[in-house]
Amino acid sequence: AALPEHSGRLRWMAVAVADDAYGQSESAMTLSAPLLVEASWPRFAAPGDVLQVPVKLFNSTSQPLDVRLDWMAAGPLTMKLLSENIGETINVAPQQPQTLWFEVAATGLGLAEVSLIANAMHEGVELAHQQNVKLPVASLSSLVQMLASQVTVHLGLYPDPVQKKPVLR
Repeated sequence: AALPEHSGRLRWMAVAVADDAYGQSESAMTLSAPLLVEASWPRFAAPGDVLQVPVKLFNSTSQPLDVRLDWMAAGPLTMKLLSENIGETINVAPQQPQTLWFEVAATGLGLAEVSLIANAMHEGVELAHQQNVKLPVASLSSLVQMLASQVTVHLGLYPDPVQKKPVLR
């Protein structure tokens, strides 16, 4: 069984009991993958939106890593790397995140799926991390109309057939 992906602090606890004696101990531990890729995506986009999305590469090893970053976008979305002077690999120093910027354009309606894949070699071992994101691209006008109708009904505003104005009842 594989362990779930987790970065953060863990607290280990132990309790021992023998006859009338007992004891306990605890210790904290920081858990982090040696290579991480993390992007800050919006919750949704509308057709025609052009966004700048930061992508951070984290190296928690003790040596610099030459990281290869690949990306795939499916659905109503296009992506291009904005960061300059980036070759086939990005040198990421230990404990110093490297930020890259992507221009992302929403080109239609639907669910866009993006995968960011970072790969590097460290002491003869291949390190890899992948982030998968689903980004809804939806028309905002239908959302606004739906919300406006809910607010109108909730406030008790009904059209006056004579003056054709909303009336509070």
